[in-house]
Amino acid sequence: VTCAALWGRTIKILHSQLQKRLRDYAQGEREVSCWPSLGRLLLMQLLGRVFSVTDLKNDVVGPASLLLCQCLSQCPVSSTADLAAGLLASSVLVSFHAETKKYVPEVVSFTHTVLSLYIPNVGEENSARRAQDHQGTFNLSTLATSRADLARLSKQAVAGKINWSYFALKAADEKKSAEAAAGIISSAYAMVDTMVDLYKAQAALPEILSPIVDTLKAIKPHTKPHAMPLALQQRHLAVLEKVLAASEHAKKLRQPLQWRKSVTTSIETKTPRFQLDYTFKKDIDPDQDRVKMKQLTRQLKREKKAAMRELRRDSDFIDAERYKEQQEAKEHRRAERVKNFGFMEEQQATINLQVRKGGGLMTGGGSGVVKKSR
Repeated sequence: VTCAALWGRTIKILHSQLQKRLRDYAQGEREVSCWPSLGRLLLMQLLGRVFSVTDLKNDVVGPASLLLCQCLSQCPVSSTADLAAGLLASSVLVSFHAETKKYVPEVVSFTHTVLSLYIPNVGEENSARRAQDHQGTFNLSTLATSRADLARLSKQAVAGKINWSYFALKAADEKKSAEAAAGIISSAYAMVDTMVDLYKAQAALPEILSPIVDTLKAIKPHTKPHAMPLALQQRHLAVLEKVLAASEHAKKLRQPLQWRKSVTTSIETKTPRFQLDYTFKKDIDPDQDRVKMKQLTRQLKREKKAAMRELRRDSDFIDAERYKEQQEAKEHRRAERVKNFGFMEEQQATINLQVRKGGGLMTGGGSGVVKKSR
């Protein structure tokens, strides 16, 4: 089994497991998360180091990317562990397409929704942004407290990254929940920063980041009573400024729509050469060395074919003569054998005749008319 076949079989198994978990979730079984485990996500990250991610079509990287995109768009998000898994899956997808600069809308949508969880009062029923800023897979009843969890941190708290323990965080631990909320939004800021660097060369960058810009403006990290720590406030302002600057720069580089200009190409003109006694030859070439080489090559091919033809004729003649000699030897041996058999039959007939005539000359050879005396 090749490496690609083994990875393909693994991805197929992971996809089947994801489909089963989604069916179970739709039927009401909510105890097990639909998201892949930490080990499976790290396995997908390893895949990008094993196979080429810059190929236009890859039998392993392509299905793996589709699997991660399906997780981001269909897996329900109801806990901090699901948020951490989604951000890690987004990071893996971005690493897959970092060189090709391919646009992945699932990553942008998921990151935008994660940032929307930190808008003040996002969990209220009368919030006007609730329906438009959250995709249907997010459970706001359990995730709307993310902004309130940040308020329990001290103002001097340092914004860290997602800890591995967040992937198994299920208990209602206030301290861990606050640290996890800070790690989630810090990772979301890092993802936005990465997307700006990834898509800054595209003319559609303002449209790609427009929902994220609106969400960043609506977060208002200094708003009380759920003010963020100072480090997160500074991080928020830095990301917002970078996004706005990149969008403005992309708008300045845009050009109005224009008719496509066809390039006028003129026919290459050459001075014709006429010859009254022109005859087509294969050796018409200004380079005499090349002409000589072509002649020698053709001569070599002709002599090679002639030699092979003579060898075939000699081989056929030798085979015919060998067969003729074998047949003559067989006929000679057959004639000698027939002659010997005839001589032996003639001698035996003479002996039998003498025995039949009697006279006691010869005995023992057949039956005679003279009876023996008793």
